[in-house]
Amino acid sequence: MSKRYELSDAEWEIVADLFTAHRRTGRPRIDDRLMLNGVLWVLCSGATWRDMPDRFRP
Repeated sequence: MSKRYELSDAEWEIVADLFTAHRRTGRPRIDDRLMLNGVLWVLCSGATWRDMPDRFRP
């Protein structure tokens, strides 16, 4: 079960293909799903970025 404002496994399967291309420059990606869940959490909760829970990492 997904947490509040986070994608379920079925929802992630629908959008996962949008995040498959990896770039060779810049900061290496850690987890695309975690990043997207963090963005959704901020947008849906109305909180500021600095109030984001630690589980989303910097």
